[in-house]
Order: sequence, then structure tokens, then C-alpha cells
Amino acid sequence: MRVFAHAHPEKTAGVVLVDAMGRDQDRRLSAIWRKAPARVRRSVPDPAEPIVDGVDMRAGAALDAEVSELPAMPLVVITRGHADADELQLPAALQHKVGRAWVDMQDELAALSEDSVHVVATRSGHFVQSPADGQPRVVIRGVRAAATVVRDHAALPACARIFRGLSVHCRSPRGGGPR
Repeated sequence: MRVFAHAHPEKTAGVVLVDAMGRDQDRRLSAIWRKAPARVRRSVPDPAEPIVDGVDMRAGAALDAEVSELPAMPLVVITRGHADADELQLPAALQHKVGRAWVDMQDELAALSEDSVHVVATRSGHFVQSPADGQPRVVIRGVRAAATVVRDHAALPACARIFRGLSVHCRSPRGGGPR
């Protein structure tokens, strides 16, 4: 999405990223994974697999490295609130490092646009949009907020206003960058 929005701003009105891959994610997470005890590395796959579901992850990362900012457009970044199953197999200290790295990468994504909000769906894992174990209303509100500000030629409202009443934590309290 970031590569498309950067390459085709005339075809992109706004972007909503839901627990999206971060910049240089594979290298960053692999560096943490390699510090895990050997017994853990044998049972948990390296997060830097070169091909995932037929997608060349390295080629995608190379394209993504070119994106340092998005043109003036609303950007909503929604991050999971708790670890995935693979992370839970790591020792607590590594779980914390992976979680911290993930949130840092999500913060960096939010910084790609001057008009952005970053929210953590506190009760959700990676599939925030899932009705079974996610918080789909957080995604719905994020999409509606982006669509509304595009339609109204306005800036994103404050994160707390967009996600009022939902179990979230606003990492960027303000939306509303220059348009």
C-alpha cells in the first residue's frame, strides 16, 4: 500500500494500514530472533523467510525502502495490542523486544504522513479486522475517518475522537496535519 500510494498519489486519497509490515522489518526482527536460545530458534520460524505465500518479501522490502514519506493524504495506522502465537513461544525478554520493535515500526509508519493517527487496538492480535478475536470496529472507524476527511477536504481529527468508546490506546493523540 505504501509503495502504491507513494508512486500513484493521484490514485490514492488516503491510506489505512492495519498492523502492517514495518520498514526493514525482516532484518530488524531477525536480529532479535537470532538472540533467542537455540531450542527456541528450532521451534519458532525465522521471521525473515524470503518467500511467504508466494510473495518475494525481499523484493517488496527493496521497493518499500524508497518510501520515506507519503504525499499529503490522511494516514491511519492501526496496530495490534497483543502478541501473536509465534511471539508467545519466545522467552519473555525477547517477546518484549519484538513487541517494542513492532510498535516502533508502526510509529515510523504513522510518521510517513503529516496527517496521521496511530492507534493500538488493545484487545486484538494481528487480525484486528477479525470479528472472532479482533476489533473490527476499530478498523471500520479508521476507514470511515479517512474517507470522511477526504470527502470534506479536512484533516484527520484527534485519535481519541475517532476511536471514542473503543478499547484502544492512541499513540499519536493528534491527527490533523497540514493538507
